[in-house]
Amino acid sequence: MTDQEQAIAADVSARYGLPVMAGAVKQCPPHTYTWQVSGELDRAPRPRERMELFYAQRAHANRLAKADGPKKIKQPGDYDHIDRICAQMFADGYGTTVIGRAVSRDPATVRTRLDLMGLRKAQEQSQ
Repeated sequence: MTDQEQAIAADVSARYGLPVMAGAVKQCPPHTYTWQVSGELDRAPRPRERMELFYAQRAHANRLAKADGPKKIKQPGDYDHIDRICAQMFADGYGTTVIGRAVSRDPATVRTRLDLMGLRKAQEQSQ
């Protein structure tokens, strides 16, 4: 850290009574923007570039979320009241659309809940 950054860290530490982590204080040169500091671009990204970056980051986050493996199947002790209603109605032969209306949820959400409980797979295997 430069002397000025150390002075800022000492001031913050004295003011709030908490230690400042090493590297927490960084000063950017005046009149610079994040894309200039990172050195990736010499100009501000255009709207299309920002959207492409946004979608690329979102796709990356989705890939990371799916990389954790299959979702854990819920055990009966883990069910909340909505899950219990969905399970009972599904056992009674109702479809996901009817169950969704009954519990004020989207049918896709009901399908996901039933999949997490392992009920839809059990029905498919028994057919």
